[in-house]
Amino acid sequence: MPSTSKLEFIKAIKDIKNPDLNKKRNFIEKVELNFSLKSINFKKHKKISGGVKLPFGPRRAVKICMLADQRHITEAKNLGLYYLDINQIKLLKNKKKVLKKLVKKFEVFIASESLIKIIPRYLGPALAKVGKFPFSITSTIPITEQIKLILKEVKINFRKNFSTGVVVGDLRMAQEKVTENAKIVVSFLISLLKKKVSHIKTITMKRTMGRSYIVF
Repeated sequence: MPSTSKLEFIKAIKDIKNPDLNKKRNFIEKVELNFSLKSINFKKHKKISGGVKLPFGPRRAVKICMLADQRHITEAKNLGLYYLDINQIKLLKNKKKVLKKLVKKFEVFIASESLIKIIPRYLGPALAKVGKFPFSITSTIPITEQIKLILKEVKINFRKNFSTGVVVGDLRMAQEKVTENAKIVVSFLISLLKKKVSHIKTITMKRTMGRSYIVF
């Protein structure tokens, strides 16, 4: 990982959380890392994507949509989860405007493992395009336990684009926890790059509605 003298996480997070430097919002803002790469030929470079588990998950509420088979529908109802059954999923095929609203409304999609194979046929392009392809949910473990693990995972995905962003926490989380999450993500990104740190142009950190702070 780049030296901590360059990655000024602590200073950036202090400024991001400082109420004197930021306008108060009526929702819990996320803390994001944004990456900009350089000197990469996407035609030759292998795919730059992958998921990494964070040591600390978000404290804010996350909007989740479940694509549920019959076994999971009852559990989803009891948990108050928004869900779509197989018939509703099929009706969304080629409904671009409806899909766009759905993708924008929910941050995370989960799906019964029995439905994973059919999802690309009906929802695949819309979800994959924004890095929200559903996480597979098994019927042998409670949904709540699986969601806890899923919310600790973030995905990095560069699609012929030199920039991308990743959520590493929220404003309710302790500074130390956000810092640790950020360091894990940076280390993971570097592991995906052929020439490691040499491919990184800039790394910035910001809150949802705030200014960006350069940390590398």
